[in-house]
Amino acid sequence: IPFQEVEINRVTTSGDLGKVTLSPDGKYLAYLRREEDGRNGLWIRNLASNSNVQVLPPDKFSYDNIAFGPDNNYLYVRKLVDPLQGIDDLLRLPVLGGTTVPVVRNIDSVPTFSADGKSFVFERQNSPARGSTEFASANLDGSDEKRLCTAQGVNYFSPVQSPDGKRLAI
Repeated sequence: IPFQEVEINRVTTSGDLGKVTLSPDGKYLAYLRREEDGRNGLWIRNLASNSNVQVLPPDKFSYDNIAFGPDNNYLYVRKLVDPLQGIDDLLRLPVLGGTTVPVVRNIDSVPTFSADGKSFVFERQNSPARGSTEFASANLDGSDEKRLCTAQGVNYFSPVQSPDGKRLAI
């Protein structure tokens, strides 16, 4: 019977964690942690060993929305790059740290990966015009970006693609 025996482990007692996400294989926890200067760094916790490592140090601009890639090898994180216009870019980096690579410019949601693990969908608010939201897809490296549809308003949550890739739930 599912959940008959449940084990709960405290990740921290310091109260400094922000956004948190679990890897698809259940081995890692990625989280934003508020540092002493108030900025967020990106950390990974190996759940089996209870060890933590910072994979992205704090930056002058904030990070938001973290997602593990479908193969568990990469993290995707939104980073504010233009505070005056409120523009975030999606960055990709290896799970255990390394070079960040820009993937998508001007993204307003966490990426939601397709069932085949080859692409993701996302939203872009006030695009193509102010007061509307564009829903788009791209390959894992950001290539082949396509607009899927647009909707009026900007109060949507992360879109999800159907397993067959033919429908989008928003």
